[in-house]
Amino acid sequence: MVQGGATFRATIAQVAAAILASPVITQSLQLSGAITPAAFAATQNDYAPVGLSAAAVARLTATGAQSITGIAGGAAGRVLILQNVGAAAISLLNANTGSTAANRFAFSYDRTIEPGRVLILIYDVTQSRWIDAEPLTKALAATMWAGVNDERFITAKGLFDASAPVSVAYAASIALDFATGINFDLDALTGALTLENPTNAKIGQSGRIRIPQDAAGSRLITYGAWFKAPGGPQALSTAPAAVDALYYFVRDATTVEYTLARAFS
Repeated sequence: MVQGGATFRATIAQVAAAILASPVITQSLQLSGAITPAAFAATQNDYAPVGLSAAAVARLTATGAQSITGIAGGAAGRVLILQNVGAAAISLLNANTGSTAANRFAFSYDRTIEPGRVLILIYDVTQSRWIDAEPLTKALAATMWAGVNDERFITAKGLFDASAPVSVAYAASIALDFATGINFDLDALTGALTLENPTNAKIGQSGRIRIPQDAAGSRLITYGAWFKAPGGPQALSTAPAAVDALYYFVRDATTVEYTLARAFS
């Protein structure tokens, strides 16, 4: 255990010396120096405030929510810490053509630095782009549908993207793949439908299945054994062009509870 301020400072100095001696680190790495540029009130292209070339930390302020499309001064191995010291969010726009190619960001999505937060950038000479030192990967719709990944985060947009209805062509027998969607829109029934047990059902998954009649109507439905409704199987509306919606919840590995909302107008 390290005890005493002097010992602690000596230990930090030794760690710093070891970092500087590492063959992986180039002379472009900045270990000290901070600047506080003037607040900006518009999108910044090829951002290059005074003092940036020698700074390790840029303390940023924007008047209202603003964006940066690229930062000048990238060099192999350079580390730059962006700290938002203002009251408005600042977004770094991924691969935005507002800046020169070599000054752009290579993220998997636009990064936003909220007030009081920090983002660490590293300049990747292979890509000639700024990358995030601790990249976070957002979950795309397919990732959320699969429901097996613990290493990605959900964004508000991603949540709505995953919730958008997935179109399904009519067939006499349909087994929905719950790894390809949450909500489904079936094409108009042109014959009887057997809604088979779904595949890749995940306990706790819930959603909606839209089931419309065609212009003839009177199309009937049969359910797979997993589908359970209050009082037994629920029949479809039979009027021509009638639209029903089946709301479901996966209770366990072999039970899909559902209720049918009939005859949407």
